[in-house]
Amino acid sequence: MLNNSIQQTETWMEEIWKWADENDLSEQDIPRNASDLINLQKFSSVVYESDSSRTFRYINPLPKAFSNLKKLKYLDLSNSDLKSVPAFLMKLNELETLKLNNNKISILPKSINKLKGLKYLDVSTNIKIKSLPESISELENLEHLNLKNNYNLKKLPDLIGNLENLNLLHYSSNSIEILPQSINHLKNLTSIEIGSYSKDKFPDFILNQKKLSNLAFYINFFDTFNISNTLEIVTQFQYLERLRLSGLDIKTIPDNFKDLKNIKYLDLDSNYNMKINNSLFDLPSLEYLNLRNCNLKKLSKNIENLTNLKSLNLECNELIELPSNIGNLQLLEKLDIYNNKIKYLPENIGSLKNLVDLIITDNKLKCLPDSISSLSNLSYLDCSYNKLTTLPDSIGLMSNLKKLDCSYNELTTLPDSISSLSNLSHLNCRSNKLTTLPDSINKLCFIEKIYIDDNPITTLPNSMNEINSLKEFWIPVNDNALSSQVLNVLSQMINVSIIGLNENLEMINNNGEKNNVVTIQINGTGVETFGGTVDFKTYQYFEDNGIDLNEYNHDVTFDLDELDISDEHNFGGMGLEQTDDLWHINGAYLDIDDNEIEVIDGNNSCIWQSSLSSKDLKDQGVKIICDGDFDEIVNELPTPLAVIAGRYVSNGVIFKTKIKLTEKFDASKLVIYYHEDDGIDVIKMIKYDGKIIEDESSSSYGQRQELSWFVII
Repeated sequence: MLNNSIQQTETWMEEIWKWADENDLSEQDIPRNASDLINLQKFSSVVYESDSSRTFRYINPLPKAFSNLKKLKYLDLSNSDLKSVPAFLMKLNELETLKLNNNKISILPKSINKLKGLKYLDVSTNIKIKSLPESISELENLEHLNLKNNYNLKKLPDLIGNLENLNLLHYSSNSIEILPQSINHLKNLTSIEIGSYSKDKFPDFILNQKKLSNLAFYINFFDTFNISNTLEIVTQFQYLERLRLSGLDIKTIPDNFKDLKNIKYLDLDSNYNMKINNSLFDLPSLEYLNLRNCNLKKLSKNIENLTNLKSLNLECNELIELPSNIGNLQLLEKLDIYNNKIKYLPENIGSLKNLVDLIITDNKLKCLPDSISSLSNLSYLDCSYNKLTTLPDSIGLMSNLKKLDCSYNELTTLPDSISSLSNLSHLNCRSNKLTTLPDSINKLCFIEKIYIDDNPITTLPNSMNEINSLKEFWIPVNDNALSSQVLNVLSQMINVSIIGLNENLEMINNNGEKNNVVTIQINGTGVETFGGTVDFKTYQYFEDNGIDLNEYNHDVTFDLDELDISDEHNFGGMGLEQTDDLWHINGAYLDIDDNEIEVIDGNNSCIWQSSLSSKDLKDQGVKIICDGDFDEIVNELPTPLAVIAGRYVSNGVIFKTKIKLTEKFDASKLVIYYHEDDGIDVIKMIKYDGKIIEDESSSSYGQRQELSWFVII
């Protein structure tokens, strides 16, 4: 009888081992000896390479023999392309953690209540799930239930209140409108993340949670959130450590906000009309503060009162300066002021001795203070997309710097001291005015990647081939071939991948002579805008079924086929941007602050420029012609009809192309055609000397998507 048992056991083991071999799973994943396999307690489809890095393995479906792993306590099948949950998994009686997130599951088995020991269940981001089995309410040991990003989930189990041990409930980004009455029986929740709630009041069940430490509200795809006294209410949670109130149109910070003495993490992202008072700066335990996209024009000096602050996010605001006492935040590790209007950094920024990441990209900086060299722990400095003409000589003192991005500035030289950055691995100087690199650059013994493309390079240090650590070197590609000295240096860099070399060699072979070539370039904010008609019945179908355009666009663009939409109304093809029978324009905004057009000669010198103000352009002889009007197009359409209007907004080099001149550049030969897009003018086409010129090498970034319906009745 013992032998029969062993034989049966060996049979199911062989099935698992064969499956493991087919999927190249290691001995650590699936032990290949009987004793260790029987006692296996953990299996994961995710490989964790480090604390911040992980990869997903797309494994074949689990074999039924998996049900024999009776000691299994942890099972992670996230990102496994699952369309259903295998019923045999319900035999894993000792399972405590089950991760099924980021799959294509549409329904959970009713038999899930057999997993009596289950404590952790994650079924987030399975957007086909519309409901949950009532049997989930019988998982009496369940402590963690994550349901977020299930956009079609319309209700929670009626008896969810039976989960007396539940301490985490996350169901943000869904279409739940009515909460079950029993949810008020939940008394032990410490972490709640929810989407918007159709009733215009604070969800009552949250008020019962006396031990709440994490609370997050997000706007749903299908609703708006309008709770005027949200902040007043949350101040009663004395144990609260994390609070996220993103995009809720909060108007003011109440005076009693300072009562949140234990708050460590505060996210107020995208509360565009919020007025901040001093109570925000009277939170002694605060470590993380996100004020991104809050239309801030000034940051109070009282920020220095947040003495425990480690991370400060001020992205996408209207700041023109930082307070002079910002350096008093002695524990700050990350400062992000991307996309503001800051012209200079305060001198005492060098007092931030613990700063690791400094992101100051897309501002109006012309120089960096010498004190920045005192940031002895700085590992990452991004000062790209500014107007820097030099870097401070003292930059070489930043001994821990690993990544330096100074691309898209106006640098003509790099300081020799840059070679003292002994830990530097990435140096990005793309799109500046550099003609060479420092002779001592070979001292960068850990450098792996250097970017100098889109610079007028004439020479390179002969010692470049001595940089043994270098893996990638990006060189300029333009109509003027690189000098023989540069090519000679490149030829000696035999173990380096030189990006752009083949293009340069081709130019030398085909066109060794210099041409009268100029670059026409538009910098600033660009937009891809399109408009297309959709049958009115399809629009009504989307509205009735709560299908969001942004979600749908993601689904069809990446061919995910995760949304259950009838063929009659599935109009997107490979992305809504192809629904463009009215217009489709990829251009730059006209008459918007900071947008400019310039003409650059072969020596990378600007020979003509203008703001993209219609007035300034006309003053310089440029012709401006309207060639399309949103209102006129829409008003001519039959009724009833629906129109999808989309915009993809980005920043950077919006338009860039080269043209050959037969004579000196003449602005009066430049004609700009624009499309009037619902009150905003977008450049549609550019002609020079009667010929259309098209974009060849623009490099914009930070794309933001806006999709909306226009209904014509």
